[in-house]
Amino acid sequence: MLFSARLFICHMQEEQVIIRNFIKQKTILKSLLAISYIAIISISLFSCKSNIVDPPPPVEPGSRNYTWDITTLDIKDGESSWLGEIWGASPTDVWAVGDASLSYYGAWHFNGSSWQYGTTESTYSQNTIWGSAQNDIWMGNGDGILWRFNG
Repeated sequence: MLFSARLFICHMQEEQVIIRNFIKQKTILKSLLAISYIAIISISLFSCKSNIVDPPPPVEPGSRNYTWDITTLDIKDGESSWLGEIWGASPTDVWAVGDASLSYYGAWHFNGSSWQYGTTESTYSQNTIWGSAQNDIWMGNGDGILWRFNG
């Protein structure tokens, strides 16, 4: 009986220690949450200045009346070229590629006023193009062949 009474007392003391630790942790957690809340409110109230960036002007309703300039490629009679991709470094430096027929294996280049055909000395059509600058342009096709124009 004495042993079970001691065991009961030890068990009660352990529970009291656990409860005290839980209350301490809960108090610490509440303090941290309060400090975090005050910090977030302080930062949001005192760090932002008003009107840093003006809102964009509203878009007025109505027609945009876009106009398109039309240019054509000089393709020989009986041949065709289907342009699938276009890339430009500027309005006066635009490249176009796509599937071609017969002798059109290369890229078309627009200099701002007209299109010129440039060959890659290949019997493959180019169907993708991308560049990072006027002197760094890449073309490729479905057969895994890549061409690079470096100026």
